[in-house]
Amino acid sequence: TSFNPLGIPGLQLWLEGNTGLYADVAGTTAITNTGQPVHRWKDLSGNGNDVTNSDANNNCIWSQFGGWNQHGTVQFLNDAAATLVSVTASINVLPTWTFIVCQQWQTGTDASPFDAMGGYGKLVFRGGTWLMYPSSTNTYIAGTGPTDAGFYGITLCEEVGATNSLIRYNNVVVATGDSTPLITYGYFIGSNGILTRPFYGTIAEVLSYSGSLSPQNVADIENYLRVKYALY
Repeated sequence: TSFNPLGIPGLQLWLEGNTGLYADVAGTTAITNTGQPVHRWKDLSGNGNDVTNSDANNNCIWSQFGGWNQHGTVQFLNDAAATLVSVTASINVLPTWTFIVCQQWQTGTDASPFDAMGGYGKLVFRGGTWLMYPSSTNTYIAGTGPTDAGFYGITLCEEVGATNSLIRYNNVVVATGDSTPLITYGYFIGSNGILTRPFYGTIAEVLSYSGSLSPQNVADIENYLRVKYALY
């Protein structure tokens, strides 16, 4: 049988680049053509954590064949106003795992493709290095990422007061560290939670889980993304 992310308990958010994209905040006008602005991205987890923006500049757009295996992606054009947000989502179980398939186009500026905890679960790309800010302080753990602008997948894990926070890059752990994240609200796609690190790049899929995942769970999710997008 084919893998389905819903088969693993704890899925809180699932965004997929070919599904559930709308040109209006209300979600009444489905996107059908490449280049259309994205104002609502539907959560496929069943939790109703859709993410939206009201960006008048339309700097969040859909690309029909913009990514891996000619798969649709959502492109963010370095504009904080384009950030897709769900501020009501409750992340009340830790650890929080985030799996994201994305490409960063601009390496000279801090950019955050995803923030799961309103500022305390953000992943930041800085000149070939991935930084994870998993705590209520301004400290971070760092892991070397790609040195080019190739496509890649990232896994982020957090645990309260543990040494198990980590960054995985293409199935390999590249950084670990302590963390004491706050249990807060919100998903932010295309920037960090305080909208100071807008993303300039493209995102194909986001999976966010709350609670413990077994090594087999992690392997299954990463293999699903690897095969689907021919990542590596």
